[in-house]
Amino acid sequence: MIPTRDDAALLTEASIARPWFRFVPRRLLVALLRSDRFQRDMVRLGGGTVLGQLFVVAAAPLLTRLYAPTDFALAGLLLAFVALAGVAVGLRYDLAIVDAKTEREAHILLLGAMLSAIPVSLLSAIIYLWMIHQRVLTFEQLAPWTAGLVFTVLLLSGLFMSCRLWYARVANFRTVSRALVVQGAGRAVLPLLLAPLHLGWAGLISGEVAGRALGVSRMIAHAVVTLRVHLAGVTAAEIRKTLSGHWRYPLIMLPSSLIDALQAFLPLPVISTLFGPLAAGEFVLVMRVSALPMTFIAASVSDVYHSRIADTLRNSPDEVEQVFKKVALHLASIAAVVYVPVILLSPFLFGVVFGANWQRAGALSAIIGPAMAIRLVSSPLTRTLNVLGYQSWKLSFDVPRVVVPLGGLWLGQHLGQNFKYSLGLFAAGSFCVEIAMLAIIWRATRRVTP
Repeated sequence: MIPTRDDAALLTEASIARPWFRFVPRRLLVALLRSDRFQRDMVRLGGGTVLGQLFVVAAAPLLTRLYAPTDFALAGLLLAFVALAGVAVGLRYDLAIVDAKTEREAHILLLGAMLSAIPVSLLSAIIYLWMIHQRVLTFEQLAPWTAGLVFTVLLLSGLFMSCRLWYARVANFRTVSRALVVQGAGRAVLPLLLAPLHLGWAGLISGEVAGRALGVSRMIAHAVVTLRVHLAGVTAAEIRKTLSGHWRYPLIMLPSSLIDALQAFLPLPVISTLFGPLAAGEFVLVMRVSALPMTFIAASVSDVYHSRIADTLRNSPDEVEQVFKKVALHLASIAAVVYVPVILLSPFLFGVVFGANWQRAGALSAIIGPAMAIRLVSSPLTRTLNVLGYQSWKLSFDVPRVVVPLGGLWLGQHLGQNFKYSLGLFAAGSFCVEIAMLAIIWRATRRVTP
């Protein structure tokens, strides 16, 4: 295939915007860039996501040899709390930014989300301290001083998510892509540099703090300038009216998001309680590796899909179901290509890549693989319910999404089975509830009327 002049222009644009695209086969890059806007935006945002995650992947075989499984368990416990509380720091006004009908409204929502991050992060750090002192879910293993780290990471996470969704609204995925690259580099490099100091799990946490700070700094500076320009003369009454007009986000979407985040938060402390710190450490590595494709693909697609489905609802509501089905099938094909090799090869490669101490984790990765594959499909598509105004549907189904998989862990332990068997029950329950969620979303798209 000889590229046309249009193809050459697209390739030139890609090489300028994304220098790492030079490593993508020429024919594939031309095909991606000549596809529809959705796929082009996925490529732009996905490029930064992939490169950022490659830093983490490349560092993982070294980190598993420099840090013990218990270090991964403790760091994972703190980050699990951050992941849970992180969805609340913007009071879900961050999601409303993409759905706003006017630019001024979107800017007010951006301001509201960024300002909310400060008190919510502080309150979350206090709750974290309470969990340590009350010995909740083995959190007593963490030192009280780490509450300062929790506050810092949560604040950075909230500001990053607010800015990221603002850029998604204006389809500026280039800036988000660069931030993701910087974040990945910080997360991978700093723990390696600190390993000789023998800081243990604190060395792993340091990478999270540095990565998030480096990634969000430029985005915050640009957001502040944008707000000064577009919100000159804004009144407190206008801000209150706009925020109260989007009451569904803090009152319905926030509880839904918190329950949804419990799905990621609870397994680790529950496993630590039921099966001990060694199993918890293995689970952290398994989820870090197995969830990696789901995380960076779903993260890339979520923002682009959210922008696309909101725009379709505003301008061509009769095409909403078609857009949903197209993206769902596209994600399903990606999930199959990615996770079938993961499931087949993990039992043989984990010990070789991560060290002999992690050999059993390979079998655990194969067990959890199907659940990660279906979550890759369902995770981005759940935003459909938010855009279509069916937040209550998602809220009502979020509880089973948490309870059913955790019930598998409890049942396995109650029956006297080992961690491997119990994780199989956990994965089976997760797979079933995600299939049911996709069916609910599809039903919602069929109810849209022009």
